[in-house]
Amino acid sequence: MVSTATYQNVASKDIYGKRTGGATVSVKCHVKYNRREVYTPEGNIVILGGSVIMDDVYDIQKNAILTLPNGDKPKIVSVQTFFDEVGPHHTTVDFEG
Repeated sequence: MVSTATYQNVASKDIYGKRTGGATVSVKCHVKYNRREVYTPEGNIVILGGSVIMDDVYDIQKNAILTLPNGDKPKIVSVQTFFDEVGPHHTTVDFEG
């Protein structure tokens, strides 16, 4: 299902480390969610994550502020650009949290 997400590359940080985003970029994408359980002596921890597959190539930074279609703002784990025989084809962003 095609969705719309937004991202803001970080323009600055304040003295407490809070990120301030630059211009908001809206992208058409496919969002895949996954759930991972980590077993510890203190109990189970559920980690939610997934991937955003953007239909074009975008200049998104790893520390950008990503907003998913449901309003969540997870932490970006990795950003990858995929190529075909002509050149850059699409961008995939892996997130967690």
